[in-house]
Amino acid sequence: MDGSERVLSTCGAADAAYTSLTPNVLYLTSRLTGQFVKTYQASEAKTHFLRILDEVERGQSVIITRHGKPVARIQPEKVFDAEKAKQAFDRIRELRKRTLPTSLEEILSARDEGRR
Repeated sequence: MDGSERVLSTCGAADAAYTSLTPNVLYLTSRLTGQFVKTYQASEAKTHFLRILDEVERGQSVIITRHGKPVARIQPEKVFDAEKAKQAFDRIRELRKRTLPTSLEEILSARDEGRR
């Protein structure tokens, strides 16, 4: 498979479902969702593994296929920012101090509102 035959696919829960789609549908779906995921055959991934790792370092997700079926996904490692998490928890705690407690009845009433 050369670079012109590479298929762009969408990221999602039904990865196996996209294998039956045509490349044009995959490309269009990727354009609509904004989620581009490059797909490589296993043999091509083996040959160009370092180049694929470079793409992943730049934020690109990659799916490896064997006989047209997805078998692996390589994604960038998400960096946990402890300071950002601490700030988010602090904001939640401040919000909870400013709001009144909500009873179970109020929660259920809000949930059921408009269901009748």
